[in-house]
Amino acid sequence: MPIYTATLIHDGNCFLPKNSAIKVSETGEILDVLFNEIPTETIHLEGLLCPGFINTHCHLELSYLHNTIPKHTGLVDFLLQINAQRFANTRTQSEKEMQIANAEKQMLANGIIAVGDISNTLETLPQKQLGNLQYHTFVEIMGILDENASERLEKGLENLFAFKQFQEASLVPHAPYSVSDAMFHLINAVPENAPISIHNQECEAENEWTQNGSGSMARLMQAILQKPFTMQARNTSSLMHYVPMLTNANKVLFVHNTYTTAEDVLYAKEKIANRFWVLCPRANAYIENTLPSIIPFLLQQQETICLGTDSLASNEVLCIYSEMLALHAHFTTLSTEKLLQFATQNGAKALNMAHLGNFYIHKKPGLVHISNWMEMQEMPLLPNIEVI
Repeated sequence: MPIYTATLIHDGNCFLPKNSAIKVSETGEILDVLFNEIPTETIHLEGLLCPGFINTHCHLELSYLHNTIPKHTGLVDFLLQINAQRFANTRTQSEKEMQIANAEKQMLANGIIAVGDISNTLETLPQKQLGNLQYHTFVEIMGILDENASERLEKGLENLFAFKQFQEASLVPHAPYSVSDAMFHLINAVPENAPISIHNQECEAENEWTQNGSGSMARLMQAILQKPFTMQARNTSSLMHYVPMLTNANKVLFVHNTYTTAEDVLYAKEKIANRFWVLCPRANAYIENTLPSIIPFLLQQQETICLGTDSLASNEVLCIYSEMLALHAHFTTLSTEKLLQFATQNGAKALNMAHLGNFYIHKKPGLVHISNWMEMQEMPLLPNIEVI
């Protein structure tokens, strides 16, 4: 049974003391964590040893859109271009499948062991059936009009059933602006449906749309419906509007949170027992050219933060380490100990993957070795990542 020690060991929760070691079975199960007694047969590694990374938010099916949408368009124009390219349908199915496979290979090479993946179609199902990565598929549905809610739900449930034959999946709303109240209530009524993931307050226009029924989101609605759409002003933030409709949600992943406020966080804290705040900083910078300012408040409130990559339509690379780097550069007081917790243990908790995320006995979290990470607070800009 191999035993590993390293310059730095992060167990998914914190850095371990010097002269610690991890004993692993041939199948990857953690057998023991040793302190101050390193056996002679121990394998000594330079750099950092940590559990496999968890990508808590991805859109694998959009991989074919890599490098096709300009940066800094803002979310409304970004989504308009996504829709235009989807309907143009210029890529063959085999081209899409190849891009999905390549994106998965990229995640594996970057130390990612599990993914929370958004799916609007069944296009990623063949790749997921291969079992290269562990997935929780969020089968996403949209529907702006109340009268279409039942029909959209039925199609979503068909896709949900297909994915659940192979790995865990749940039915989730896309975003507050793209899901009607009727649709929220129907999703809420789906039994044993957890966790719920939702794109939350990714742009300022989302809050303006819910608050006042106005703003640039109207252009997106008109493009989707091919007719003007009047939004009733709710006089509240988008989060405060939809959360009361998720009464059965025992776990919610709030994704992006670029324009989430302290009041929103406290409201969610009161209403949702198990909350996870998923950050995708590189996608936020790509689309909106900004990062969430709420991060220090989330830390102050001891909220649980996870990391995601979003899609290759909004990111150059699917790499959780790169997301850590982006946050570390922007929030200089954010410790690497916390960042590694976001990237491992917290993501595993969010996706109900209790066997992953940390070096606790009997778990199978995977081992990631970054050979040039030598100092605790000094993350290498070009990491040498190896999956053991």
